[in-house]
Amino acid sequence: MIFVILEKGILDILEHPNHDKYPNQRIIVLAIDSYVYLVPAMFNDEMKMNFDDYEDEILKAYENDELISSRSLDGEIAVAKKAAHAYFTKDTRINIRLSGADLEILKRLAAKEGLAYQSFISSVLHKYASGQTRFSP
Repeated sequence: MIFVILEKGILDILEHPNHDKYPNQRIIVLAIDSYVYLVPAMFNDEMKMNFDDYEDEILKAYENDELISSRSLDGEIAVAKKAAHAYFTKDTRINIRLSGADLEILKRLAAKEGLAYQSFISSVLHKYASGQTRFSP
């Protein structure tokens, strides 16, 4: 996404619809291969994007022409597509027992997010498993 932004693929930058919850977040509207993508991004008070150390490293390498295109780009794209598909494919069923009270809470939270409760539970588990969410003891 950084490369698309640098190459002027930005169509618009929108305020986040929930400004109270996400005060520094904007939605970047990007054009990539005839598709439009909405990408949430954090900005600081000077409206500069906040990059983490890894993103800064990539950006500097790009600005210094240090990035080299893959010799087998088609092969790399095929591998990336296969990995992305495998990552998001839900191919395993589980059965768990929950208290009725916990299930009702999860159903209410899911409704607030506009999701079916099974999808909401799957999302919560995915976020935890992928390190996006941590529970404090």
